[in-house]
Amino acid sequence: MEIHFEIINQCLLSCRHCSSMASKLKLEKEYSKQDMIKLLKAIKGEKEVFLTGGEPLLYTNLDGMLNDLQTQITDISLGIFTTGIISDSGQAKPISQKYAEKLAECGLKVCYLSVYSHLEQEHDWMTRLQGSYKMIKESISHLRAVGIEIRFNSVVTNRNMSSFNKIIEFAESIGATEVRILKLIRQGRAKECWEDIGVTEQNYKNVIQNAMKRRNKLRITASGAIDILPCRHGCNIQTCPAGKWLIYVTNNGDIFPCASVKRKVEYKIGNISEMDIVKNWNLFQTKLDGKILCK
Repeated sequence: MEIHFEIINQCLLSCRHCSSMASKLKLEKEYSKQDMIKLLKAIKGEKEVFLTGGEPLLYTNLDGMLNDLQTQITDISLGIFTTGIISDSGQAKPISQKYAEKLAECGLKVCYLSVYSHLEQEHDWMTRLQGSYKMIKESISHLRAVGIEIRFNSVVTNRNMSSFNKIIEFAESIGATEVRILKLIRQGRAKECWEDIGVTEQNYKNVIQNAMKRRNKLRITASGAIDILPCRHGCNIQTCPAGKWLIYVTNNGDIFPCASVKRKVEYKIGNISEMDIVKNWNLFQTKLDGKILCK
Protein backbone atom coordinates (compact mmCIF):
# COMPACT_ATOMS: atom_id res chain seq x y z
CA MET A 1 0.00 0.00 0.00
CA GLU A 2 1.34 3.41 -0.98
CA ILE A 3 0.28 6.53 0.92
CA HIS A 4 1.30 10.06 -0.08
CA PHE A 5 1.09 13.01 2.29
CA GLU A 6 1.36 16.62 1.13
CA ILE A 7 3.02 18.30 4.09
CA ILE A 8 3.82 21.74 2.68
CA ASN A 9 2.88 23.86 -0.34
CA GLN A 10 6.10 25.87 -0.40
CA CYS A 11 8.80 25.27 -3.01
CA LEU A 12 11.86 27.26 -4.05
CA LEU A 13 11.27 26.39 -7.71
CA SER A 14 8.57 27.49 -10.13
CA CYS A 15 8.48 24.44 -12.38
CA ARG A 16 6.39 24.91 -15.48
CA HIS A 17 4.73 21.50 -15.18
CA CYS A 18 3.79 21.71 -11.47
CA SER A 19 0.27 20.41 -10.83
CA SER A 20 0.32 21.77 -7.27
CA MET A 21 0.95 25.44 -8.08
CA ALA A 22 3.56 25.30 -5.31
CA SER A 23 4.03 28.66 -3.62
CA LYS A 24 6.93 30.68 -2.27
CA LEU A 25 4.83 31.13 0.89
CA LYS A 26 5.30 28.58 3.66
CA LEU A 27 1.91 26.90 3.97
CA GLU A 28 2.38 23.73 6.02
CA LYS A 29 -0.16 20.94 6.37
CA GLU A 30 -3.44 21.69 8.13
CA TYR A 31 -3.80 18.23 9.64
CA SER A 32 -1.89 16.89 12.64
CA LYS A 33 0.80 14.26 12.96
CA GLN A 34 -1.69 12.35 15.11
CA ASP A 35 -4.08 12.31 12.13
CA MET A 36 -1.32 10.75 10.02
CA ILE A 37 -0.51 8.13 12.63
CA LYS A 38 -4.19 7.25 13.14
CA LEU A 39 -4.68 6.70 9.41
CA LEU A 40 -1.50 4.66 9.03
CA LYS A 41 -2.32 2.44 12.00
CA ALA A 42 -5.74 1.74 10.48
CA ILE A 43 -4.14 0.51 7.24
CA LYS A 44 -3.05 -3.09 7.67
CA GLY A 45 0.04 -4.61 6.11
CA GLU A 46 3.20 -3.12 4.67
CA LYS A 47 3.06 0.58 3.87
CA GLU A 48 5.20 2.77 1.64
CA VAL A 49 4.77 6.32 2.92
CA PHE A 50 5.96 9.22 0.80
CA LEU A 51 6.03 12.84 1.96
CA THR A 52 5.52 15.37 -0.78
CA GLY A 53 4.61 19.00 -1.36
CA GLY A 54 5.61 21.56 -2.52
CA GLU A 55 9.06 20.64 -1.31
CA PRO A 56 9.01 18.42 1.80
CA LEU A 57 12.62 19.31 2.60
CA LEU A 58 11.35 22.80 3.53
CA TYR A 59 8.99 21.41 6.18
CA THR A 60 9.83 22.49 9.73
CA ASN A 61 11.42 19.58 11.64
CA LEU A 62 11.10 17.08 8.79
CA ASP A 63 13.62 14.79 10.46
CA GLY A 64 11.50 14.78 13.62
CA MET A 65 8.42 13.75 11.63
CA LEU A 66 10.33 10.95 9.91
CA ASN A 67 11.65 9.69 13.22
CA ASP A 68 8.19 9.71 14.83
CA LEU A 69 6.63 7.85 11.92
CA GLN A 70 9.27 5.13 11.86
CA THR A 71 9.09 4.60 15.62
CA GLN A 72 5.29 4.63 15.96
CA ILE A 73 4.24 2.73 12.82
CA THR A 74 5.16 -0.86 12.04
CA ASP A 75 5.65 -2.25 8.54
CA ILE A 76 6.57 1.16 7.14
CA SER A 77 9.07 2.35 4.55
CA LEU A 78 9.64 6.11 4.37
CA GLY A 79 10.37 8.16 1.27
CA ILE A 80 10.01 11.66 -0.13
CA PHE A 81 9.30 13.27 -3.48
CA THR A 82 11.82 16.08 -3.78
CA THR A 83 13.57 18.55 -6.05
CA GLY A 84 16.74 17.90 -4.06
CA ILE A 85 16.96 21.60 -3.24
CA ILE A 86 16.69 23.08 0.25
CA SER A 87 16.78 26.57 1.75
CA ASP A 88 19.88 27.81 3.55
CA SER A 89 19.34 31.31 4.95
CA GLY A 90 16.83 31.91 2.17
CA GLN A 91 19.15 30.69 -0.58
CA ALA A 92 18.61 27.58 -2.70
CA LYS A 93 21.20 24.95 -1.86
CA PRO A 94 21.76 21.22 -2.45
CA ILE A 95 21.29 18.70 0.35
CA SER A 96 24.51 18.68 2.35
CA GLN A 97 26.30 15.49 3.34
CA LYS A 98 25.52 16.23 6.99
CA TYR A 99 21.80 16.69 6.37
CA ALA A 100 21.66 13.55 4.21
CA GLU A 101 23.17 11.61 7.12
CA LYS A 102 20.54 13.03 9.47
CA LEU A 103 17.69 12.08 7.14
CA ALA A 104 19.02 8.53 6.86
CA GLU A 105 19.34 8.26 10.64
CA CYS A 106 15.68 9.30 10.97
CA GLY A 107 14.51 6.49 8.73
CA LEU A 108 14.44 7.93 5.20
CA LYS A 109 14.91 5.05 2.76
CA VAL A 110 13.93 6.38 -0.68
CA CYS A 111 14.10 9.68 -2.55
CA TYR A 112 12.23 10.26 -5.79
CA LEU A 113 14.05 13.19 -7.36
CA SER A 114 12.49 15.35 -10.07
CA VAL A 115 14.69 15.27 -13.17
CA TYR A 116 13.41 16.87 -16.38
CA SER A 117 16.35 16.52 -18.74
CA HIS A 118 19.85 15.10 -19.05
CA LEU A 119 20.88 18.58 -20.18
CA GLU A 120 21.61 21.26 -17.60
CA GLN A 121 20.11 24.09 -19.65
CA GLU A 122 16.85 22.21 -20.29
CA HIS A 123 16.43 21.09 -16.68
CA ASP A 124 17.01 24.65 -15.45
CA TRP A 125 14.54 25.99 -18.02
CA MET A 126 11.83 23.73 -16.63
CA THR A 127 12.55 24.63 -12.99
CA ARG A 128 13.11 28.32 -13.74
CA LEU A 129 16.10 28.24 -11.39
CA GLN A 130 19.58 28.53 -12.84
CA GLY A 131 21.90 26.05 -11.17
CA SER A 132 19.14 23.61 -10.15
CA TYR A 133 20.64 20.83 -12.29
CA LYS A 134 24.03 21.08 -10.60
CA MET A 135 22.37 21.21 -7.19
CA ILE A 136 20.28 18.08 -7.78
CA LYS A 137 23.38 16.17 -8.93
CA GLU A 138 25.20 17.15 -5.74
CA SER A 139 22.19 16.19 -3.61
CA ILE A 140 22.04 12.79 -5.32
CA SER A 141 25.70 12.19 -4.56
CA HIS A 142 25.23 12.97 -0.86
CA LEU A 143 22.05 10.90 -0.53
CA ARG A 144 23.59 7.86 -2.22
CA ALA A 145 26.64 8.12 0.03
CA VAL A 146 24.47 7.45 3.10
CA GLY A 147 22.58 4.56 1.52
CA ILE A 148 19.34 6.30 0.53
CA GLU A 149 17.84 4.75 -2.60
CA ILE A 150 17.59 7.12 -5.56
CA ARG A 151 14.72 7.02 -8.03
CA PHE A 152 13.78 9.52 -10.74
CA ASN A 153 10.41 11.17 -11.30
CA SER A 154 10.49 12.49 -14.85
CA VAL A 155 7.54 14.26 -16.46
CA VAL A 156 7.25 13.90 -20.23
CA THR A 157 6.94 17.23 -22.04
CA ASN A 158 7.36 18.28 -25.65
CA ARG A 159 10.78 19.60 -24.63
CA ASN A 160 12.18 16.23 -23.53
CA MET A 161 10.08 13.61 -25.35
CA SER A 162 12.53 13.16 -28.24
CA SER A 163 15.49 12.61 -25.90
CA PHE A 164 13.80 10.94 -22.94
CA ASN A 165 15.99 7.83 -23.14
CA LYS A 166 18.93 10.10 -22.30
CA ILE A 167 17.29 10.76 -18.92
CA ILE A 168 17.21 7.00 -18.35
CA GLU A 169 20.89 6.78 -19.30
CA PHE A 170 21.64 9.57 -16.82
CA ALA A 171 19.70 7.72 -14.10
CA GLU A 172 21.65 4.54 -14.77
CA SER A 173 24.96 6.41 -14.67
CA ILE A 174 24.35 7.71 -11.13
CA GLY A 175 23.01 4.44 -9.72
CA ALA A 176 19.27 5.16 -9.61
CA THR A 177 17.03 2.10 -9.24
CA GLU A 178 13.95 3.39 -11.08
CA VAL A 179 12.79 5.95 -13.59
CA ARG A 180 9.15 6.75 -13.15
CA ILE A 181 7.75 8.23 -16.36
CA LEU A 182 5.05 10.72 -15.47
CA LYS A 183 2.13 11.88 -17.54
CA LEU A 184 1.79 15.65 -17.70
CA ILE A 185 -1.52 16.58 -16.09
CA ARG A 186 -3.19 19.75 -17.34
CA GLN A 187 -3.75 21.34 -13.95
CA GLY A 188 -1.98 23.85 -11.74
CA ARG A 189 0.91 25.65 -13.41
CA ALA A 190 1.00 23.10 -16.25
CA LYS A 191 -2.33 24.45 -17.47
CA GLU A 192 -0.80 27.91 -17.86
CA CYS A 193 2.28 26.55 -19.65
CA TRP A 194 0.55 23.95 -21.82
CA GLU A 195 1.41 25.67 -25.10
CA ASP A 196 5.11 25.39 -24.24
CA ILE A 197 5.24 21.92 -22.69
CA GLY A 198 2.04 20.00 -23.52
CA VAL A 199 2.18 16.57 -25.17
CA THR A 200 -0.42 14.44 -26.88
CA GLU A 201 -1.52 11.09 -25.49
CA GLN A 202 0.10 9.28 -28.41
CA ASN A 203 3.43 11.08 -28.02
CA TYR A 204 3.43 10.22 -24.32
CA LYS A 205 2.90 6.54 -25.08
CA ASN A 206 5.59 6.67 -27.76
CA VAL A 207 8.07 7.79 -25.10
CA ILE A 208 7.15 4.82 -22.91
CA GLN A 209 7.38 2.35 -25.78
CA ASN A 210 10.77 3.72 -26.83
CA ALA A 211 12.00 3.42 -23.26
CA MET A 212 10.96 -0.22 -23.11
CA LYS A 213 12.89 -1.04 -26.30
CA ARG A 214 16.25 -0.35 -24.68
CA ARG A 215 18.10 -2.71 -22.35
CA ASN A 216 17.31 -0.94 -19.14
CA LYS A 217 19.49 -1.53 -16.10
CA LEU A 218 16.82 -0.19 -13.77
CA ARG A 219 13.06 -0.43 -13.26
CA ILE A 220 10.73 1.58 -15.50
CA THR A 221 7.22 2.50 -14.37
CA ALA A 222 4.79 4.96 -15.90
CA SER A 223 1.66 6.80 -14.85
CA GLY A 224 -1.43 6.86 -17.02
CA ALA A 225 -0.48 4.09 -19.45
CA ILE A 226 -1.64 0.89 -17.79
CA ASP A 227 -2.41 -0.66 -21.17
CA ILE A 228 1.33 -0.92 -21.92
CA LEU A 229 3.17 -0.62 -18.58
CA PRO A 230 2.21 -1.01 -14.90
CA CYS A 231 1.64 2.24 -13.05
CA ARG A 232 3.76 1.15 -10.10
CA HIS A 233 6.15 -1.58 -9.07
CA GLY A 234 4.12 -4.60 -8.02
CA CYS A 235 1.03 -3.57 -10.00
CA ASN A 236 -0.38 -5.41 -12.99
CA ILE A 237 -0.93 -4.10 -16.50
CA GLN A 238 -4.52 -2.94 -17.10
CA THR A 239 -5.05 -2.18 -13.40
CA CYS A 240 -5.16 1.35 -11.99
CA PRO A 241 -3.95 1.32 -8.35
CA ALA A 242 -5.64 4.61 -7.46
CA GLY A 243 -7.84 4.30 -4.40
CA LYS A 244 -7.03 0.63 -3.87
CA TRP A 245 -3.28 0.40 -3.40
CA LEU A 246 -2.65 4.15 -3.42
CA ILE A 247 -4.13 7.17 -1.66
CA TYR A 248 -3.10 10.82 -1.63
CA VAL A 249 -3.60 13.26 1.25
CA THR A 250 -3.58 16.95 0.28
CA ASN A 251 -2.20 19.80 2.37
CA ASN A 252 -5.64 20.47 3.89
CA GLY A 253 -6.18 16.81 4.77
CA ASP A 254 -8.52 15.84 1.96
CA ILE A 255 -7.94 12.30 0.71
CA PHE A 256 -8.02 11.38 -2.97
CA PRO A 257 -7.23 8.13 -4.78
CA CYS A 258 -4.33 9.73 -6.66
CA ALA A 259 -2.54 13.07 -7.09
CA SER A 260 -3.78 13.33 -10.67
CA VAL A 261 -7.38 13.86 -9.51
CA LYS A 262 -6.75 15.90 -6.37
CA ARG A 263 -8.53 18.91 -7.90
CA LYS A 264 -11.63 16.93 -8.84
CA VAL A 265 -14.08 17.03 -5.95
CA GLU A 266 -16.03 14.05 -7.28
CA TYR A 267 -13.05 11.85 -6.38
CA LYS A 268 -12.70 13.09 -2.82
CA ILE A 269 -12.81 10.18 -0.37
CA GLY A 270 -13.07 12.33 2.74
CA ASN A 271 -10.81 14.20 5.16
CA ILE A 272 -8.08 12.68 7.28
CA SER A 273 -9.56 14.25 10.44
CA GLU A 274 -12.88 12.40 10.07
CA MET A 275 -13.50 9.62 12.56
CA ASP A 276 -14.87 7.20 9.96
CA ILE A 277 -12.41 7.95 7.15
CA VAL A 278 -11.39 4.29 6.71
CA LYS A 279 -15.07 3.32 6.43
CA ASN A 280 -15.53 6.02 3.77
CA TRP A 281 -12.46 4.77 1.95
CA ASN A 282 -13.72 1.17 1.94
CA LEU A 283 -17.04 2.38 0.54
CA PHE A 284 -15.23 4.44 -2.11
CA GLN A 285 -13.30 1.37 -3.26
CA THR A 286 -16.52 -0.46 -4.07
CA LYS A 287 -17.24 2.23 -6.68
CA LEU A 288 -13.92 1.80 -8.49
CA ASP A 289 -13.91 -0.25 -11.67
CA GLY A 290 -10.15 -0.38 -12.18
CA LYS A 291 -10.25 2.05 -15.08
CA ILE A 292 -7.55 4.67 -15.33
CA LEU A 293 -8.27 7.98 -13.57
CA CYS A 294 -5.48 10.20 -14.91
CA LYS A 295 -6.94 10.82 -18.35
